[in-house]
Amino acid sequence: MKKLPYLLLVTITAAAWLVSCGEDCPTCPPVDSQNHYSGLAYLSMSSGFYGFYVYDTDSARVVDSVTFESTVLVESVSPDGRYLVAWYQGDGDVVARVYDAATMKLLQVLPSVAQSAFADDGRILIGKRGRALYKYGVPGFSLVSVDSLLESSTDLMICDRIRSVFAVDNWYQLLQISYDSMQVVRRWVPHDANGDSIFIQHSHVSPDGGLLYILGGISDLRVFVYDLVGDSIIGSYAMYGPWGDIRVHSNGREFWVTDPGRVEIPFRPPDAGTIFIFDAATGAYKGGISLYGYVPDHPQIPLDATRITFTPDGREAFVCTGVIGPRQYPGTVLRIDCQRRKVTDVIFPDIGRGPYSAVVAPRP
Repeated sequence: MKKLPYLLLVTITAAAWLVSCGEDCPTCPPVDSQNHYSGLAYLSMSSGFYGFYVYDTDSARVVDSVTFESTVLVESVSPDGRYLVAWYQGDGDVVARVYDAATMKLLQVLPSVAQSAFADDGRILIGKRGRALYKYGVPGFSLVSVDSLLESSTDLMICDRIRSVFAVDNWYQLLQISYDSMQVVRRWVPHDANGDSIFIQHSHVSPDGGLLYILGGISDLRVFVYDLVGDSIIGSYAMYGPWGDIRVHSNGREFWVTDPGRVEIPFRPPDAGTIFIFDAATGAYKGGISLYGYVPDHPQIPLDATRITFTPDGREAFVCTGVIGPRQYPGTVLRIDCQRRKVTDVIFPDIGRGPYSAVVAPRP
């Protein structure tokens, strides 16, 4: 056991079966050894545990956990798996901490940075908090530039094909920013079929930067596929609420949507308990993945999915879930085979964790 600055690294060995289904789980088919992503998933918790778990996709086991003295969320891992960036709340301020993913040695502290994403094959790190957008060089993580380009924003999206950062500003406006010049290239205010501006709760940009996928709206809550070139709606699909997540698959052919409802409202929306899959080009509904049957002793209560993460090769997805129902369960993380649309592992089968996000990357 080795103590590191501000964190403690704990290797989970004999007790690993307590937090991972593995091959003995009665509800999950075994992980396909020929068709799974080989790497690590960093699973951040939003409640009940200050830190994150490290899950090995080959063994289908939680192999490590990293604990902090305050809330920490893994925001990004470099494409080669070497660097891990964690959003950290401590000493009255938010900072990003950069670690060597192999040793968890603290390498750099990036003041005032919350969200982050690697760009340009890992040679650039883009950070964001409030109005400010930061650009760092990798591997030294020296500050290249900082600009107040945003009023307030939610999602931060990287599109390497057109060397751009996309950010939603003030809930209604989308900005495209060149990560070379750090200048705004274009702005959009998407409108629905009635001509009303769309309230953008969650969004994601297609791999080629040509389409925007939106989960939002106000009077008309929908999934929208928006053509950024033609500045028009291609398709839409009615949803109950905008509180879930939306992510386009790396193949660019489909996108996934979740709608878990809200924990503070003690009822389940009609479309909860399902991961929705849509055609990326048209917005047409293609199918879904049922989340019933995973809550212990309550087969009638589904898991309610929140954040979605695809593996770099697109073979699998990791989906964070909770439970909204007569009895509150913190939640678990599901591992899903994208081609078969099957859950292959319930990583915390007791539904006893409060997952916030998953970041998947190669081994360092």
